[in-house]
Amino acid sequence: LVVGDHTVDELLKMGVVEALSFRNTLIINGKPIPYNEGINPRTAIGQKQDGTIVLLVIDGRRGIKQGATLEEVENILLQRGVVNASNLDGGSSSTMYYKGKVINRPCNWDGERTVATSIYVEP
Repeated sequence: LVVGDHTVDELLKMGVVEALSFRNTLIINGKPIPYNEGINPRTAIGQKQDGTIVLLVIDGRRGIKQGATLEEVENILLQRGVVNASNLDGGSSSTMYYKGKVINRPCNWDGERTVATSIYVEP
């Protein structure tokens, strides 16, 4: 998982063949990036030192849970051994689908929201 701000030329030199762009980079080489943002539903992707990918979705806004700040997301990921991470699209886009069903409570009143980009993982 390559995180941070990079030009196309830099990514090509690193051997990257596929890329997605997100804001905010949360953790680079085990160091959290400071942010002062509010509480919202969040979706994040991270990678541990051994290459394991970690996906995190935090619900919010529906009276069930409040959501999380970016700092709280960083802390959760760091506690799980993540060394590189990015915040993905959050809010009503924060949906986790696993084994044939949505396993979180998206804040969109109509259930999960149609999105342009998804991360799909196969075993």
